[in-house]
Amino acid sequence: MSRSPAGSAMRDARGVAAAIALAMLLCAGTGHAADADPAAADWHYRVVPGDTLYSIANSYLAPGAGWQRLQRLNQVADPKRLEPGRQLRMPVAWLRAEAAVASVAFLSGGAQRERAGERIALVVGDTLRPGDLLRTEPDASVTLRLADSTRVLLSGGSQLRMDSLLVFGHSGVTRSQLTLDQGEAESRVNPQHTRGSAYDIRTPVLTLGVRGTEFRVRVAAGSTAAEVIEGRVAARSGRKPVATIADGFGMVADAAGATPVKPLPPAPGLSTLPTRYERVPLRFSWPALAGAVGYRAQVFADEGLNQRLLDGSFTEPAAQWADLPDGRYLLQVRVRDAQGLEGRSAQLAFTLKARPEPPFTTEPRDEGHAYGERVEFSWTKAAAAQRYHLQVADDARFETVRIDRGDVGGERLGLALPPGRYHWRIASIATGDDHGPFSDASSFELRETPPPATLAPPKDEGGQLVFRWRERSSDDAYDVQVATDADFTQLVLERRENLPELVMPRPAPGRYWLRVRTQQADGFTGPWGATQQFDVPRSLWWWLLPGAAVLLLL
Repeated sequence: MSRSPAGSAMRDARGVAAAIALAMLLCAGTGHAADADPAAADWHYRVVPGDTLYSIANSYLAPGAGWQRLQRLNQVADPKRLEPGRQLRMPVAWLRAEAAVASVAFLSGGAQRERAGERIALVVGDTLRPGDLLRTEPDASVTLRLADSTRVLLSGGSQLRMDSLLVFGHSGVTRSQLTLDQGEAESRVNPQHTRGSAYDIRTPVLTLGVRGTEFRVRVAAGSTAAEVIEGRVAARSGRKPVATIADGFGMVADAAGATPVKPLPPAPGLSTLPTRYERVPLRFSWPALAGAVGYRAQVFADEGLNQRLLDGSFTEPAAQWADLPDGRYLLQVRVRDAQGLEGRSAQLAFTLKARPEPPFTTEPRDEGHAYGERVEFSWTKAAAAQRYHLQVADDARFETVRIDRGDVGGERLGLALPPGRYHWRIASIATGDDHGPFSDASSFELRETPPPATLAPPKDEGGQLVFRWRERSSDDAYDVQVATDADFTQLVLERRENLPELVMPRPAPGRYWLRVRTQQADGFTGPWGATQQFDVPRSLWWWLLPGAAVLLLL
């Protein structure tokens, strides 16, 4: 939707007026959680040369506070003469309150801001003012930065209202009040530890008030879960105190009441995970933790945990995401217990380098066999590859690399190797010498080419011819051909034998050629053996007929 400058100006003016009105209520003392400790509600100013109580009051105090009150509180003898370096105590309630804004520091996914009925899509750099309502889509992550550098990390499916954003003059003291109707917000409050600043998050059942701490709050199905990572959080229901949650503890509350504050689950162990990943989908797994009913895993683009890219809940101690660009990231994992509380986080810095992707290997096949003194390696064409890097090693870890070629220009390469067992892999190299990860290694065995079968002289056994040759293995079979020509174009017999012999009926008289090759059990076909020639003579019975006639005549 379009933005109206005039309308925005009127709404901004109303927002400032509302903020100042809220500041006056705070100054009057409305039971704000941050005002529970009067000492903590003070701000201290260090005097610099040239300061007077008049100039300090004009710069920092709200109308009506007056320099006289400041003089009495700090027992200043001469309002015109202040010693440089002296600290002056100023109650936050006396400071000038002005409306502040929050900024969108990071955005992943979609989010919208609603102001006075107008809804627009958020982008990084947008500002949020008091009264704005922020909604995030289910897969979104938004990081907000407040005036005192407080960081609010909003998860997907959340709804957050900016009720009040105040800054008190030049003091750096802020008061921020937000309402989380649903979803999750992780807050790192007042990292500069400015004394007197306060921060509240309201939910349908609790208000959580802090001064400088790190905590999480989740609203779902009518309940609120609060988990304190650092510092202390005061929880109340309306004006009634409920509990003080210390570092490492949490609680769950709903309309019926609150559970006792309990320790958060410990962080899972990530020390066994690798720090480099070369495949997508991206998958992590870690040891299970006793008592865990689920796990929360997140991936951040920065070590400051301000740019959350991936977020997921998992029932098993493993997380998987479909894709992520190559780069350096931080994995954060924590446990979820039976009450829905999430524990302390474990972190792992890792690198993803999955591109350019390696091609698929085709030959030799994994756990296959090759024969002879030369191996033909082949693989598919990778789209981004300008050339390939081929490695052949004696061991699966590639600690003893026998061949290392990073200059292969095509998708096939023949290499001479002695017989043995080998492991090979291939990687793509893209433009600019961008070397991708290697493929999964394939192993193969290079064997000597089996010698051709050696035929023994044929034997004539009662009208049958028998040919035999030496057996190499009981698992071998044999292809046999008999032809009337030496080129074996005129076949009279072709079949496979499981035994190292051929028994065939005596063919018609004439000259024949015979050859045999070995068919190994793994499918390898050996070469044809030397061709053997044999003659089948005409029967001698016809030669004896003239002699028999002579005998009969005698």
